[in-house]
Amino acid sequence: MIIRIRFALLFLTATGCANEPPTVTLSAATPTGTTVPLAVAVSYKGDPGQLGYAWDIKAPCTATPSSLDSSSTIVTLGDDCPGKPLVATVRVSYPGGSVERTSTMTIQRPEGMPLPPVEPQITITSPTEGALTPGEFEVSGTAVPVEAAQRRHYWVVINPKGTGNYWPQGGAIVPSPPSGNWTVNATLGGVNNTKEVFHVAVVRADDSAHSSFTTYVEEGAKKKHNYPGRPLPAGATIVASVAVPKK
Repeated sequence: MIIRIRFALLFLTATGCANEPPTVTLSAATPTGTTVPLAVAVSYKGDPGQLGYAWDIKAPCTATPSSLDSSSTIVTLGDDCPGKPLVATVRVSYPGGSVERTSTMTIQRPEGMPLPPVEPQITITSPTEGALTPGEFEVSGTAVPVEAAQRRHYWVVINPKGTGNYWPQGGAIVPSPPSGNWTVNATLGGVNNTKEVFHVAVVRADDSAHSSFTTYVEEGAKKKHNYPGRPLPAGATIVASVAVPKK
């Protein structure tokens, strides 16, 4: 009888320990570079083999954990991660329930790691879509961020609707800091073409296309402003456009 009582007391003690929540501490190294190690330290009175782990990693970039069901994991970070937040949550389950811990951190950029390319946003503010436009006019717009736009080449080109020819205008866009505003003088060519619709577009030009446009403008000026239409070169991509009828 005494033996049975002792056994019952031991069983109750063990069950009580298993139902007590563990003490959980989530640790994370500073997320610099391409990986960030995450780990949990657990103090538990019951059988550690009864513990379960579940990781949840959230970030607005490429962040891939090496494991989702162990006491530690290593998150591999993509090149798009520096400067962005990473939220790591671990849920430790035990027979009596679960304990959750969360750590929020900002991913640092390693020294010497180049900044990812930023694609500027280009807009045409004048003329507006469908506005009657005189033969000679100004095209204006914005290019932001200015620093990124200044490292690229943008040109205004005119395209009579329904044709495959384009006419580069003036010169490359020069955005003014800090607003990014720009203006280019332009011409809707031809005669007796009132109400004809033209596309007024901005193209992003690589170095080769930029050189081609520059040569086109310079050679046309030498030939008494003779500017024949031409297809867009391979390195030119339209990034903004409005369609306007000629006044």
